[in-house]
Amino acid sequence: MASIEKLEAEGRWPELVEELERRAKSAVSVSQRVEWLARAMELRAEILNQRGRAEWMAEQILALDPEHEGARSMVGGGTEAEAEAESESESESESEAETEVRIGRATEVHGQQAAHATPSPSPSPSPSPSPSPSPSPSP
Repeated sequence: MASIEKLEAEGRWPELVEELERRAKSAVSVSQRVEWLARAMELRAEILNQRGRAEWMAEQILALDPEHEGARSMVGGGTEAEAEAESESESESESEAETEVRIGRATEVHGQQAAHATPSPSPSPSPSPSPSPSPSPSP
């Protein structure tokens, strides 16, 4: 059996995952099995980029320990607090996007109105009344 620490120090990730899974299979206690599986799950997801396999492992962990946070995060997309924070962030982004759309539409409508509007004739100034000639004095 290879040393977990040695495999990790040498960056031999596939071998480390295999060793962790072997140890999980032979673990006597459920908590030890969950611990080894959880470590292997994390390595598969984060280092080996094997997300599908990691999610499958998370389901195996949850069958043993339904409250395991790491496994719940893997299959459920995060903890309840993370989900709430993500939801708030999405709401803010949607609100900002909606505002931008409304501003864009208002600008577009205003621009269309300005482009299609025909200038209304401005009232021409009425000629100022010319002073009527004053009667000239009679001789």
